[in-house]
This record gives sequence, C-alpha cells and structure tokens, in this order.
Amino acid sequence: MKKPSMTSIVTRTATVLSLSLSVLQPALGVWSQYQIKPGDQLGNLLLSKNLNLPLWGNEGSVQKVFEYNKEVLSSADLLVVGNEIYLPGSKEDFSNTSVSQEMASTVNEAESGAKEEVQEVSVKQAASEKSSESESSQSEKNEEEVYTPAQLKIGATFSLLNLDIKNDQESLNLESDLAYGVSARGEFPLEEDLFLDLGIGYKKLSFSQPDGLTLDAGDDTFFNFNMGMVSYWNRFSLGFGFHYGQDPVVTALSATTVQVKSFQIFSPYLKARYAFYSKGRTQLSLEGMGMYNLPSKTDRFELDFGYNAILNFDIERKLSAASSLSFVPFVDYQKKESGPLEQKGTEIGVKVFYNLLD
Repeated sequence: MKKPSMTSIVTRTATVLSLSLSVLQPALGVWSQYQIKPGDQLGNLLLSKNLNLPLWGNEGSVQKVFEYNKEVLSSADLLVVGNEIYLPGSKEDFSNTSVSQEMASTVNEAESGAKEEVQEVSVKQAASEKSSESESSQSEKNEEEVYTPAQLKIGATFSLLNLDIKNDQESLNLESDLAYGVSARGEFPLEEDLFLDLGIGYKKLSFSQPDGLTLDAGDDTFFNFNMGMVSYWNRFSLGFGFHYGQDPVVTALSATTVQVKSFQIFSPYLKARYAFYSKGRTQLSLEGMGMYNLPSKTDRFELDFGYNAILNFDIERKLSAASSLSFVPFVDYQKKESGPLEQKGTEIGVKVFYNLLD
C-alpha cells in the first residue's frame, strides 16, 4: 500500500469536517445530541418528549431513532452508558431521518478512511522512530564498546632482537634466539575516564654466538614493571607513567670479545592509543609508546642516554561480555649510548593476551 502523504491526510480531514458541518448544520435545531445515562431506554426517552408515532413497530419512533443511530447502537433495547446518540426535537423532525442517515453514513465512511490513513501513518512513524532509536542505541552501544578500560590482561610474548653495536674501533651485529616471556597488565578505574595503569613482565632472552668472537652473556632473564595513569576520550586514550626494566646492554666490545649484561633502566613513558575500527565483536587499535631512559650508573656500566619507541597493533576479539582475546604484533626500536659505545636495536614480536573485562 502506498504510504499516504501529509497532504492526503489534510485533504481527507478537511473533507470529513466539511461533510460533518453539512450534515449537522441543518439539524442543529432538530436532532440534538444526548449522552446515555444509567437506566435510560429509548422508549422512556421518547415518551418523556411526547415523540410516540406510535412508539413501537416498524414505523414507530423507537425504530426510527434506532436506525438513525445504528452506527452507535447495536440494538434498540441495549443502551451503553456514556455513549452519545441523537434524538429529535419534535415529531416533524422524523422526516429528516433518511436524509440525515445517508449523510451521516457518508461522514462515517470519510471519518473511517481518514482514521485508517492516520493510523497507518502513525504505525509507520512509530516503527521508523523505534528503528531510529534502535540504531541510535546500537550506535551508542558500539561507541561504548570501542574500548573497555577496566580490564586485566594475561598473556605470552614471543620476539627476536637484532642489535647493531659500535665503538671507536669495532662494530658488530648481534642477533638473539627466539625470546619468550609472560606478562600481565591492567587498567583499574580511579574516577570517571581516569584509570590506574599497571604492568609486570618476565622475559628469557639469549644471543647466538657471533662468528670469531667470544660471547660473554651471563644474564638471560629480564623483569619489568610499569605504573601510571590512562585517560580515555571515546576512541582515543592517553597515558603516562614510569617504567622500570632490565634491558640487555652491551657493556664491552673488542676485536675478540663482546659482553652483554642486564642493566636496570628507569624510564618515564608516554603512550597514546586510537581504536580506528570497532564493529561487532572485533576491534582494531594502534598504540604508540615512547620511553626516555634516564641516565644511570653501576660499577660496571654507565648509561648516558637512551630511549625506546614502541608501536603495537592490537587485534581484539570479544569472546563474551566479560572476556576477549588480543593478538598484538609489535615493533620496539631502541637506542642507548655510553661514552664511545653506541647500541641500536630492533625487537619484533607478538603478544597474545587473554583479557578479563569489567
């Protein structure tokens, strides 16, 4: 069925009003409206007005009034309290019954048609509004699901580290074996849109023996810890904090020996994250993290300068309302300097997290 336009509805309504006036105008002083009260009967009402033609029979006043009001009355003997009917003012007014009935029927048909169109439009408008509300609600829901700040992630890391080392006399490329480790991180609410950022990790790392050189690598286990805060704005988040970690550092390089040790490094960090895709159960995010390695010194090594630049690509898939799985390829570019010794490295790997969501 073609959807009725507002012009159609206005036209039909105007027709109804016009027909109603044409019927009622000549009858205003003839047939008057009456609201049925408890105890009313047509016969009693007509007798009280001296409108018996006689009262009963096919040509009686009760039958004529019933026929005039048959759109309202289902039976001449059954009057519903509160309904409105029309009664004549005198016996002569019965002569208007047939004409009035025809025009009243026309009015009723017009009113019925207009009501059907209005109801159809109302139903479709209600359905459209409901659909819009549902889409809006779903859109808001999707926006809410762009991130889930309160979370605890537990997982494993696998990576390879390539180091380029040089000093005034020598240069060397050093490659690691496959490194592996475990880590946990979490974001816990402090107040609206602000969360405590905590993380801890352990990694086992070893290096292949370089050709023609003696490798002195006494430490192969590394721990790290970070604490900070993260603030969220819908798809975007910004975090900052402090990182403590043990990094592999080349402390000596000569023509015959290379020495690699774990070194404690303190680093303030800043990270930004943007969820560029979120639909259904899948979310894709990019996270960039920068760490500045504070100068530090031990009895065997002194770090003058250093930094890490890390890029994480997070592919997250919701398993349920309370859990998800993340697959996170990452690249960590790092540089450290100590006197004449310079170390540059690139770590490439992947993290797999099981996420407990709040």
